[in-house]
Amino acid sequence: ELQDTLVSILLMYNMALTMHMRALQPRSSTPSTPLFNKLHHRPDPGAARNPLRERQGQLHRARQVYQRVFWLLGQYGPALSPLLPGIEIILLACCNNMGHIASVLWQVPEMQTAQEQLKTLVTAASGTMALSMIAEDLKFFAFTVVLWESMVHFNRTSLPLAPAA
Repeated sequence: ELQDTLVSILLMYNMALTMHMRALQPRSSTPSTPLFNKLHHRPDPGAARNPLRERQGQLHRARQVYQRVFWLLGQYGPALSPLLPGIEIILLACCNNMGHIASVLWQVPEMQTAQEQLKTLVTAASGTMALSMIAEDLKFFAFTVVLWESMVHFNRTSLPLAPAA
């Protein structure tokens, strides 16, 4: 059962990351074939579309999947660690990516929540989790926290951070 949960978490994370990255791509690079449109519940390409609203919807859906992964890791993380050492990095990546989506959508309270969660997780990772994480990976997330802190301190909110792959 734990193995199935781990596979589900990894698949859901990859699905969220795909939706997230796709929403950030320039419009011309998004595929638009009849089958693709049908699978993604898109209207007829000839119909009037609102690309901004579509991207916002994709980002909201990606954030919902990240939140589900974040919750599942909170519930099953300690039990899953023996199956996949370093699984904590997925927790950090989810938190970082939820913050990124909030920053792209200019949702400041959600961005601040993600930043606080990321700060807490990085602090914990620098102690107990660091043994199973690669130091370079931890540095990325620690840098993100420092960058967010400096943006808030200097009242700069125009720099959306990059998602963690």
